[in-house]
Amino acid sequence: MEEWYREVGQLQVQAASIPQQTQIQGTVVERQAAVETRMARLIEPLKERRRLLLASKEVHQVGRDLEDEITLQKELEGHRSRIEDVLERAGIIASIRSPEADCVRAGHDQLAQLWALLWAETERRQLILDAMYQAQQYYFDTAEVEAWLSEQELHMMNEEKGKLLKKHLLLEQTIEDYAETIGLLSQQCRQLLEMGHPNSEQISKRQSQIDRLYVSLKDLVEERKSRLEQQYWLYQLNREVDELEQWIAQREVVASSPELGQDFEHVSVLQEKFTEFASETGSVGQERVTAVNQMVDELIDYGHSEAATIAEWKDGVNEAWADLLELMETRAQMLAASHQLHMFFSDSKEVRL
Repeated sequence: MEEWYREVGQLQVQAASIPQQTQIQGTVVERQAAVETRMARLIEPLKERRRLLLASKEVHQVGRDLEDEITLQKELEGHRSRIEDVLERAGIIASIRSPEADCVRAGHDQLAQLWALLWAETERRQLILDAMYQAQQYYFDTAEVEAWLSEQELHMMNEEKGKLLKKHLLLEQTIEDYAETIGLLSQQCRQLLEMGHPNSEQISKRQSQIDRLYVSLKDLVEERKSRLEQQYWLYQLNREVDELEQWIAQREVVASSPELGQDFEHVSVLQEKFTEFASETGSVGQERVTAVNQMVDELIDYGHSEAATIAEWKDGVNEAWADLLELMETRAQMLAASHQLHMFFSDSKEVRL
């Protein structure tokens, strides 16, 4: 990273020396900004990776120390029988009243005291190392949990399209299931606090930080879910509106036909077909327009962020539908008039004959 920073500095110097041509300079600035942005995005993941590695290293170091202490305890345990045998024999001799026994008695007391101190110190060190190991393991676990939560938080902040709602719901369930991991971490924290760990205050603050981060992430999940749901339903409504407007436009072509029939039989056929067309269009169209209006009203009542745009779509559909109904009424009247006219001509022919 340090080497890359030096190269970025060199690029900045080169960029400053480029002739001030608008197009070239604009491209250079854009490319330079892109490089700096990518560098900035790498910094936090690298810091997080370093923190995880340091925590892992500390866990392994404490583990090795524990192994050393366990080895020492095994060695001491191996000497226990020897020490006890020597103390027992020295105790027998110390019970004899003699100048030689006084020396043995003093040695016996000194050895017993040193052995007791050594064993007590070994046990104390074992307890301290156990506590250190548990604390370091807790810190390592919290680092991993925090890294995962932070990664999901960044993912939540990204703008996504409504079609990814299903994918978001799966991710939401994953985050919900992660509560078990948070619970186990909280249990580790309580155990460390109950045993009176010297870093109890720091551990407690760390757990509070993780809990707040998880709650914040769940809030982001809900916000993003609401945003994606709005985008999804906006997409669905837009598709319905587009399809309905195309359907209305196709029907308008038929309703605006200028064909009025060449004779009485022809106009009668046209009138019969148009009556069927108008009946079908009226029932199907009204059903579809009602469905779109209902969807729009529900989204507006829900408080959709694009309520103004949705209302405009609704007005456009209703206007197009009203225009189509008017066209069909006009077409029906024109066919009726043509029918009457051709009927008059037909009757007139019969009278002349």
